[in-house]
Amino acid sequence: MEDKEEMNTQEDSRAQLTELIVTHRTALLGFILGQIPDACAAEDVFQEVCLVISRKWDSYDPQRSFRAWAFGIAKNMVKKHWERNQRDRTVLMEDEVLDQIAANPVWEEDDTAEKAALRDCLSRLSEKVRNILCMSSLDDEKPRVIGERVGWSARSVSVSLVRAKKAMMDCIERKTASEARR
Repeated sequence: MEDKEEMNTQEDSRAQLTELIVTHRTALLGFILGQIPDACAAEDVFQEVCLVISRKWDSYDPQRSFRAWAFGIAKNMVKKHWERNQRDRTVLMEDEVLDQIAANPVWEEDDTAEKAALRDCLSRLSEKVRNILCMSSLDDEKPRVIGERVGWSARSVSVSLVRAKKAMMDCIERKTASEARR
């Protein structure tokens, strides 16, 4: 009888894990994509994050925020990805920004508010900065190539990307925090 009860408890625990991963998939993948613009590589890192979460599930403290715990794991896996692929590294947020995002994720389960905040925050950037952000994130262009296309130095592009990503994260955080207070 005890074995059957233990199996049911384990099955319930795994079902809870699966539900939490599915619930937070969009936020986790968005966080990873913000750091790894190559969608295939980001998806690979997301899968690694899911494996780590699954392996560490028994040590997860349900009194803690699952989201913060998962974002901490994602942050570490993004760092490991860039350590393995150092030569391919383009612009990555500074460690303290990553720590802040991972420690205080603002994503809601329903990401409609985040999408609206993202659109609004993007619209606040200058057209040129939006373009270089898109070239970097969506087209996976290196700062040198972007600089050649827009007439800036690679260093100027890199600095602008870091500033734009930080401004975007700050803007989205402010908007989602104000929505949460409503």
